[in-house]
Amino acid sequence: MRERLEELCGRAHEASRSPAVQLAHLKEELARVRAEKQAGVAELAVLKSHADQLADELAQALERARQAEAKGGVLERRVTAQDSQLQDAHTYARRLRAELTAQHDQVVLVQREVETLRRQNQTLLDESTTTSAAAGRPLADAVPAVSTQAAETQAEAEGRDDRRRTLRPARSNRRSRGPSGGCSAAPKPRRSSPSS
Repeated sequence: MRERLEELCGRAHEASRSPAVQLAHLKEELARVRAEKQAGVAELAVLKSHADQLADELAQALERARQAEAKGGVLERRVTAQDSQLQDAHTYARRLRAELTAQHDQVVLVQREVETLRRQNQTLLDESTTTSAAAGRPLADAVPAVSTQAAETQAEAEGRDDRRRTLRPARSNRRSRGPSGGCSAAPKPRRSSPSS
């Protein structure tokens, strides 16, 4: 009822043509506008603070995007370099695989040749043994040298002995020369011992 009475009183004042009533009404309206203005200023300050915060966040986001773009460029270059290295490694691995295959083929060929040589050597040994047994010679004379390497080592040793024999007379000739480099000095006469 009180609110209803205040509302009816306000309408009566508005309908009244009295200057005092109109002045009071204008003062009330001015107070209301000022209150709304203060509320609007406060709200504007809040909105400005929020806008500043959003601007800071936007600047940070832009900086992060720029750094991410720079890092993306670095990572892209690194990935490109790693791709190149990986391709080089694949090429090198293929080349090594081809070389290993070729060497394996060579080893297989050498093993076959060694096997063939062993069979031939065994055949020759069997034939020599059979021939020696038929001829009545001892078995030791029928067996050939143990290996080619041993024969080569013996030949190298004989060559060294020949070189040493060749070098020894030259050294003895150097020792026999005297200080002048020509003929050797005459031998000193032996002193006879007093007992002889």
